[in-house]
Amino acid sequence: MDSSSSTDRVACPPPNSPPAHPHSLSFPVSPTSATQGLSHPVSFPASETQGPESPGTRPPQLTQKSGFEVQVFNGQLLPQQHSHPVLMIPNAGLSPMEKLFDRIAENDRAFIRQLPARSKDRQQQGYAMDARDPASGCTPLTAALTRGHLDLAVDLLVLGADPEGVDAKGRHPLAVARRDSMASMLLEFVIAWSQHGKSGPAAKAAISAWQKLLIKIDPGTGHTLLTWAISHQHHRLVALLVASGADLRACNRFGTSALEEACRSGKIESVSVLLDAWPALVSDLHRPYLVSAVTVAAAADRPMVLAQLLSFFRDGFRARQRDLPDNADDPPLHPVVPDPLTQQEVYRSFLGSRADAWNLVTLMRRTRDNFLLTEDESRLLKLDEVLAEAQQKDRQKIVAIIHAHAKLPAAD
Repeated sequence: MDSSSSTDRVACPPPNSPPAHPHSLSFPVSPTSATQGLSHPVSFPASETQGPESPGTRPPQLTQKSGFEVQVFNGQLLPQQHSHPVLMIPNAGLSPMEKLFDRIAENDRAFIRQLPARSKDRQQQGYAMDARDPASGCTPLTAALTRGHLDLAVDLLVLGADPEGVDAKGRHPLAVARRDSMASMLLEFVIAWSQHGKSGPAAKAAISAWQKLLIKIDPGTGHTLLTWAISHQHHRLVALLVASGADLRACNRFGTSALEEACRSGKIESVSVLLDAWPALVSDLHRPYLVSAVTVAAAADRPMVLAQLLSFFRDGFRARQRDLPDNADDPPLHPVVPDPLTQQEVYRSFLGSRADAWNLVTLMRRTRDNFLLTEDESRLLKLDEVLAEAQQKDRQKIVAIIHAHAKLPAAD
């Protein structure tokens, strides 16, 4: 074959080879990658589709790929179906564990996350979180750590992978993860936390170890364990860290606390976990942290998070006021006549953002206010300053949320 014709040929894998992209018809595709995994290549380098000769100097070249032909003619790709297209099913004939190790190699978190949460159900399907791969000798956890797939390794830990499970080569997960400081911190924490509820010197040493890890800043990422878990959307890990006593006020290297990180990232699940764990945010002592969170959510244009913070403050602050004895310093709050446009404004503001994530009933229960924040309550959160900044930056959804939840202080 004339080697000069190679510039017009589209290189394709053998018919029985696995697809280059990790997602396929056999596995669920994550929403963020719904447009990936196409059968045909979207683009080619100019050197592969255009030669130095004019288009008419040589005939078009045809190559076969997964039951389809791609014709290169005049620099254009023209897909043509065979009369009998062949559907290639990846991983056909593989055992469940072979599929698991294959998906780990491809960093397919969507596949890992769709595995049953219960160990008994996984075993019935043939998946064992600590089994060793006959080919490599790795456990699923050491296989993920060896390839640097830290997020997937956390998914495996959540599913119950043994953080101290040694593979066939005698490698401890900590030894594999030593080159990644955050991976080492996470494993050390999970190992120490496994001693929770036990007694004896080992358990006491483990408590001391995980308490130090909770406030440690990773030199590689600059995060604490909690801010890293929030930024990477590991919500179950966030809940575990909070339950283990993580200080919500502790900041990472960038001066960002856990609550600010969750608000900036727009992680509703993480914000909920943090607010539930820290009801004292509405108190005079800790309110500056809540004010900072409100400011961060507005600056990051996170209307759902802002609505959550304002509702949290309204409910928590008023409950705290009711529990205090009546005196001159803490007068009881008086009902505020609700704005009849509040519900419509809230509905319109959310309709354009995340209406698909919440049904209307849930949405209105979360956001409908029988009592708007009073002027004094709005002043405590400095909502007039937040509103002015949102209007200046033309963040219309933030403006709508503030008006839907609060009666702002009158201008001086």
